[in-house]
Amino acid sequence: MAFARPALEIRHRPETETPLKKKGKGERDVLIEKDDGRVIADYIENARLAVTDEYGREPLIATDHGRQARTTIQRMVYTATRPCHYENACPFDEDPETCEAATWNGASKCPGSVSPHALRRGYVTAARNAGQPKDVTGERVNMTGRVIDKHYDKGSHDEKAERRRNHLRDI
Repeated sequence: MAFARPALEIRHRPETETPLKKKGKGERDVLIEKDDGRVIADYIENARLAVTDEYGREPLIATDHGRQARTTIQRMVYTATRPCHYENACPFDEDPETCEAATWNGASKCPGSVSPHALRRGYVTAARNAGQPKDVTGERVNMTGRVIDKHYDKGSHDEKAERRRNHLRDI
């Protein structure tokens, strides 16, 4: 990640057990804000565990043993999106001390937790509602317009109509 153009460089590396779903076609640079780049650089410098994986690479999200497992990251998302993770009370009238969803393996059972897929869907919908063209959104998240329409863009009929308003001309 360079600071002149902070970006996450998404690369297909099956030989080091970090493949992309669409293989080489999924490779891309995802530009991020400079402040976000600084936060990531600060994390790498001050908080990231100084470990390498079995291929000699330094994973961004690491454990004492190397690269995080996909399921670990998924559990982190479920845990971080539980309302009681940030508040002292549960909006679902559960006791956070005894609630099954307050455990590492149970976080996905909380009715307020959100899956990684839901976060991705939320980003796509927010980007489209903010006026980002479908092809730009698709390139950033590595999906076709058809897939965006079918599975990810959950804007209401009203939101979708408002998006079209600026692109339509009086005829």
